[in-house]
Amino acid sequence: MLLPNLTWDSHAWSQSLPAISAKYHVIALDLPGTGESAKPLIEYKMDTWTDFIAEFLRLKGISKATIVGAVMGGALAVQFALDHPEMSEGLICAASNTGPGKHEGGLRPENWPSLAGTKRGLLASFHDKSLVTDALVRARFEDRLRVDDGYTVARHLADHRAPYSVKELAVIRVPALFVWCREDEITPLKWGEDYAAAVPRAELAVIEGCGHLPNLEKPDQFNEAVIEFLDKQIR
Repeated sequence: MLLPNLTWDSHAWSQSLPAISAKYHVIALDLPGTGESAKPLIEYKMDTWTDFIAEFLRLKGISKATIVGAVMGGALAVQFALDHPEMSEGLICAASNTGPGKHEGGLRPENWPSLAGTKRGLLASFHDKSLVTDALVRARFEDRLRVDDGYTVARHLADHRAPYSVKELAVIRVPALFVWCREDEITPLKWGEDYAAAVPRAELAVIEGCGHLPNLEKPDQFNEAVIEFLDKQIR
């Protein structure tokens, strides 16, 4: 199951779905309050979403799943393994700020409702700044207005949980992969290294020449890391 970052939706996986689904059953999900899903006026806490994922899987007749997530979606992959270990087959977390250790050197991602703010956020997210064209900025800004997820974002960030401690992460028993970009300015590589070191037997895949969104900026390398990890679990 693929979970995008907060303020993004399942379309963020458009460059990953074809490659991964060629070998595995893949679901790209818009969680409640995001994307095309309903947006009830509730509190959007981590267990709000992990409970939804568990119920979604139950209704689909899926006993276990590997959760793949970017940024907030990555944090949810970790949280799902903690909240519902009986349904967790494995986790893949990319570029999340929820791991242990000192969070020094990172940039605070912007959620700014303007074209200029959208451009600043994209420039911080991509290592290759030439990708941030005027057309992309406008399309991203228009999408944020269309999706209308401001309430969800505000409620989630108002009660954002503290980073996981090493003690919390030590109880995870499923296979885990952390995917990080060496040039990530928002969640630096050291954060990913600390995260992977804290989860028992976790692996770390480092992508070169890439910023904060590996599934968007370096999809081929991201997909390769994901598929290689899944192949090992199947064997």
